[in-house]
Amino acid sequence: MSDPRSLRLETIRLRQPNQLVEAYLYDFERVASLYRYDPHHLSSFRERYERLRSRSFPREAVAETLAAYNRSLGCGEATLAKIRLLCRPETAVVITGQQAGILTGPLYTIYKAVTAVLLAARLTEELNAPVVPVFWIAAEDHDYDEVDRLEFPLVRTGEERGESRGKVSGEVREQDRGLGRGEGQARIKKLSLDARPAGKPSVGRIPVPESAGDLLASLEAATPPSPFKGRILASLEAATAASANLADWFGRILLGLLGEEGLVVANSLDPVFRRLEAGLFRRALTGTSEVQAALGSARQRLEASRMSIQVEKEPKESHLFIYISGDRLPLVSLEDSCFAVRGNEEGKRWRLEELCAMVEQSPGHFSPNVVLRPMTQEILFPSLAYVAGPGEISYYACFADLYPVFGLEMPVIYPRAGVTLVEPEPAARLSRYRVDLTEVQQSLELRLARELGARDPVGLGDLFRSCRKELEEAYRPVLGLLSGIDPGTASLGQRNLGLVLKQVEKLERGASQILRRNNRDLLDDFDLMGLHLLPRGELQERVFNLIPYCFRWGDDLPRRLARLPLIDGPDHKVVYLE
Repeated sequence: MSDPRSLRLETIRLRQPNQLVEAYLYDFERVASLYRYDPHHLSSFRERYERLRSRSFPREAVAETLAAYNRSLGCGEATLAKIRLLCRPETAVVITGQQAGILTGPLYTIYKAVTAVLLAARLTEELNAPVVPVFWIAAEDHDYDEVDRLEFPLVRTGEERGESRGKVSGEVREQDRGLGRGEGQARIKKLSLDARPAGKPSVGRIPVPESAGDLLASLEAATPPSPFKGRILASLEAATAASANLADWFGRILLGLLGEEGLVVANSLDPVFRRLEAGLFRRALTGTSEVQAALGSARQRLEASRMSIQVEKEPKESHLFIYISGDRLPLVSLEDSCFAVRGNEEGKRWRLEELCAMVEQSPGHFSPNVVLRPMTQEILFPSLAYVAGPGEISYYACFADLYPVFGLEMPVIYPRAGVTLVEPEPAARLSRYRVDLTEVQQSLELRLARELGARDPVGLGDLFRSCRKELEEAYRPVLGLLSGIDPGTASLGQRNLGLVLKQVEKLERGASQILRRNNRDLLDDFDLMGLHLLPRGELQERVFNLIPYCFRWGDDLPRRLARLPLIDGPDHKVVYLE
C-alpha cells in the first residue's frame, strides 16, 4: 500500500527575542569574541577536527559503556555500528542533550536529536571521516517539574463541540488557550505523572511510577483513533514496562524513534563516566577562584556587547553538587578552603582535601552543574560540535574563558533546527486568511482585529469614538455655565459626564461581544491557528510533545524529518504534514 503522507518544507525568518541569539544566527561577527568557532563555515569544523586529532580520549571505556547502555535499552544495529566507530582514532562526535522529559518532552528535544543526526551525516561526508551523533541524557538534573508534563493540542469535531467538555478518562487537565476565547473549541491537553518524589533526587534515579500506565491510558483517551496509534501505544507500554527509571524510559523511547538513524544515547549518571570525570571535579574544587575569574571575564565582554547574561556570577559557587541521602545539593566554597551545602553554610563542612579525597574514592557522590556539564562532555567525547538551543547558545557565551581553565577548548556551538509542524486544519486556515507564520508569531491578534473590522457593518470603533466626542462637546458649554453658579456644581456635572461615558463604554463592549458572537467561525479559526502554531504565545516546539503527532502521522515521523534539509541555513523551518 502506498504511503499518502508527505512533508513539505518552507523556511521563514523569525525574530529571536534574545539579541545574542539573533546575532549568533545572522550577524556572527558581533558576538565572535564570545565563542571559539563560527558555526556557519565548514572551515570551523575542519579546524576543530584537526585539533581533536591531537588529543587523546578514553575511547575504549566510553564505547564499552555506551554499547552496554544502549543494548540495555533495546537499541538496533545502526546504533551499535556507530558506537564501534568511536574506538577508531579518526572518529569524531556531534553531541547534544536534554533532560529526560516524559515521552521525550517538548518537540525541541526531538529537533535537537534530528539536528545532531543530520549534522553528523553532513560532516562525515564533508570531512571524509566518521562522525557519530550522540544524545546526552541529562539524567542527573533534579528539577522534576521541568520534565513532568506532556502537552498537545486537541481540536474537537463539530459533533464533539455539542458535548459537555472535559469528559475524558485519566487525570487530564484542560485549559482554554484560544486566541478568540470563543467556546474554547481549541484546547491544550496537559498530562503529568503526578508522582513527585520526596527531596531532590536526580531524575535518572527516580523509578518509572505506576502512574505511567495511567498517563498512557489518558493519552489514548484524549486522542482520536488512527492507523498508527495502537502500534505506537503498544511500543510505549513495552518501553514503560522495561525501563527501570525515568532516564532509561526517555532513552528507550528516543532510540525507538531515531535509533535507525544511528543515534547513540549516553546517560550522564553512568558510573564509568563519573570515574572518568573525577579529575575534572578535583580541578573545579581546587580552582574555584580561576573558574569565577573566567566567568567574570565573559560577563564583562557580554556587558560590553550589551548582551543579556545567562549565568550570573556567584562568588561562592563551586559548580558541583553533592549527593546526601539521595538528594542532589549544591556545594559552595567558604573561607579557609572549606565547602558546605548552599543554604546550610553553618551545618556540615568539608575541607578541600577531604572533598578531593571523596572525589577520588567515590566520584559518583558528585555531580556537575550547568557550567561544568559541557566540560564533562568535552573530556569524554571528541566533540566536533554541540547542538544547542537558543538558551544554550546564550549559556555558552559565558564559557569561552572557562574551557582553558580545564585545559580544554570550546567546540563548535551549532544551533539546532527550529521547526513548526503545520497539519492540514491550521494550514487550511492560514491559506483561507492568507496568514503566514511570521504574522502568527508577531501580530495574529492584530490580524484578527482587522478581520473582525472587515465584518463590522457599522464600524463600531468609529461609531463610539464619535459618540464620546459629541457627548464631551455637548457637555462642555453646560459645564462652563454650571461653573458660574458654583464650582461644586461644575464638579457634579463632570462626574455625571464620567458616568455617561462609562455607560457608553459598557454599550461598546456589549456590541463588540455581539459582533464576536456573530462571527464565531472567524474566532474559532484564529483560535485554531494560534493554538496549534503559537500556543500560549510560545513557539510550538517549546510546548507540544511529539507522540500525538506520531499517532496521526506515524512513528517514523522523526526519521522522515531527518531526511529533510533542516540544517540548511539558520531560518526557521515550517514543515507541512500533508
